[in-house]
Amino acid sequence: MIEQTEGLVAIDVNTGGFVGQKSLEDTAFVTNIEAAKEISAPDKAQGYSGILVIDFIDMEEKKHRQQVFETLKDALKRDKAKTKVLNVSELGLVEMTRQRQRRSVEAFLTRYARTAPAGAL
Repeated sequence: MIEQTEGLVAIDVNTGGFVGQKSLEDTAFVTNIEAAKEISAPDKAQGYSGILVIDFIDMEEKKHRQQVFETLKDALKRDKAKTKVLNVSELGLVEMTRQRQRRSVEAFLTRYARTAPAGAL
């Protein structure tokens, strides 16, 4: 789930109701690892800039939290935009900043809708 405002992007990771085959901890870990890779994928990350707050699924094991964080950091190394990532907070949130590379799709569409001739949309 992604909510975007002008200066903040909030990303809430969830399983969509899938609880997996083994344990909730394993399901949360696998889902969070996949989300970390997806969030930082170059084609996805380009649309996000400013302050990003990522709410990963809560995990009990400290090593799992650290692996998810490291996965996110490693994947962001391929990002051309300047990023700064803070460690996982006590609430399980990862805060980061990402330099704007281009206008977001939402900003482009909003501007286009205001300047488009009547009936063009």
